[in-house]
Amino acid sequence: MTLPNKLGLLRWLARRSLNKAPHRAARLWYLLQRLYGGDRPWCEELPQWWTYPELRDRLFAEAHPKGDELTVEEVRHRCLARDCICRVATRQVLQLTPAETVDLFGQMDIAAVLAAPAFGTVHNSVRQDLKILVERGWLHKEGAAFSCVPARRWPRVAGGEGLAECQSLVQALTVLAFVYPEVEPLLATVPDASASRVFLQMDFALNESEQERVNDYQSTLAEVWQGEGQPVTFAYSFGEKGQPRREVRAVVYPVCLHYVVRALYLSAYGRDPRGDLAWHNYRLDRILSKNITVLAWSDRRVPKELQELRARQQLPTVPQVRESLAEAWGFRFYAPKRWLLLRFPSEFAEHYVRRTQRHPTFREISYGKIEAVATRHLDRMEQEQLRELLQRRSPQDVYFEAWVREGDVNIAQRMRMWRPQGEVLTPGALRAQMGQEARQELNLYEVEMK
Repeated sequence: MTLPNKLGLLRWLARRSLNKAPHRAARLWYLLQRLYGGDRPWCEELPQWWTYPELRDRLFAEAHPKGDELTVEEVRHRCLARDCICRVATRQVLQLTPAETVDLFGQMDIAAVLAAPAFGTVHNSVRQDLKILVERGWLHKEGAAFSCVPARRWPRVAGGEGLAECQSLVQALTVLAFVYPEVEPLLATVPDASASRVFLQMDFALNESEQERVNDYQSTLAEVWQGEGQPVTFAYSFGEKGQPRREVRAVVYPVCLHYVVRALYLSAYGRDPRGDLAWHNYRLDRILSKNITVLAWSDRRVPKELQELRARQQLPTVPQVRESLAEAWGFRFYAPKRWLLLRFPSEFAEHYVRRTQRHPTFREISYGKIEAVATRHLDRMEQEQLRELLQRRSPQDVYFEAWVREGDVNIAQRMRMWRPQGEVLTPGALRAQMGQEARQELNLYEVEMK
């Protein structure tokens, strides 16, 4: 039994995202070729249960460094074997014809990607490749050992039939996979929907090597969530406004992932970057550790308070996160909420604000009802400041209210996108921030005009 068609298998392995992580897709494809393809497949020569070092010694040259602590640059510098796979360009690994290259990548300029070595990476990345092959059904795993799958049990690599029927499913699963890792295996089984006339653009701010690192973190978290759930630890780059970033150690109970503004975040409960026992959203690409370390509940590093929550079966849950997100607009669901009041010119509101869905609490409010509502949400000084503002604003304008999370960066970004048509009337801190930013921006342009 032969392996599936090269182009179809590559697309299946990359889950239609070859432009996102082409080197990982190339490594997965090459490993399958060596394990199962050719006249002497490695699976016939390896023991029934084999470990990564046994595969490593076949894959890389004898002179290739074996240390796990080395960086990518150190690995490439220390390997002196000219014929090692870590030096072989991706185009040689895949051996694509010009027509196949265009078929896979379209008209994208990928010369640099194909010239770079797909296996010019650290050992942990290749270990993660094997874990992915386990998740996709190409390998079995018990403990630290792997075994090959009989040809009759190879995963079915879907072809191109029935594209029209699965396009909406592909779109939905692609979105869900960013937040729920358990959806990804389903996504891999759906036929390629490249003929779709509907495009979903999910931008990430990372280059390929950084994206691979984030994918590895996500794989570790997926394994944690497949079990009963365990605490994890990692080094993290944390920065507060006006202060340099510093390295902190997180020991937390991971709850869920979010895709927010081109990046993946882990919502977790435990010792936050300030040392308090609290929720925090950790951006995965700001994790400094090579790996997320999974801890036993008995580990001394696990905060006593977390252990007590587990004993009482009161560990944080995904529904708690969802409920908090629904209470107020903003990603920092653990921050205090504040009442937001916005003013828009009527024409702008009609075209860009009305009939849009921002948050369950985001709704239009009539000018005449604002003061009565403000008495329930603001203190006396804030009420007086708002009253003075409203006296200078037109009842013909359009006003919207919502609950927002204090200090949320995404809320500030949304307010900036509405400038200069959207005016923040309250809360005072957000209004002051928008005013200061507007003055700074105006100063830049005034300098140009002088």
